[in-house]
Amino acid sequence: MQSGGGLGGNVPRDARFGMILSYLAMNMTEEAARLAAATNLTQEQRITAESTILDQRGVRSFHRRDYAQAIAYLTALEQLTGPLRRDLAMLRAYAYQNNDQRREALAEFERLNNELSTDETRAALENARSAVTGG
Repeated sequence: MQSGGGLGGNVPRDARFGMILSYLAMNMTEEAARLAAATNLTQEQRITAESTILDQRGVRSFHRRDYAQAIAYLTALEQLTGPLRRDLAMLRAYAYQNNDQRREALAEFERLNNELSTDETRAALENARSAVTGG
């Protein structure tokens, strides 16, 4: 990879991008992040890498019960790529709820339920309403 400069300027960068994607596929998020920070990726490659890094960090933070950090990562992902996937939006709503940000959780569950009402969103919405009203 390092000596690929003779093959053209893109080969070493693209090889590093491939390594970043491999790390991410193996959930080796921090290794991928370090390599991404040290590589002059194209804009498209950077967005691909950073969005997956934020996604993985957000989910990992939620599972560690670091809800504030999960919210921060998922919000950063939303700012980078646009609306969150439904599963990540639900996860962020639960993170809001577990972080005592009940009104934010309620708003997120209402939005998700209005987009597509499912058993999961209806139950989450009912629970969030109870938490906000104290009943």
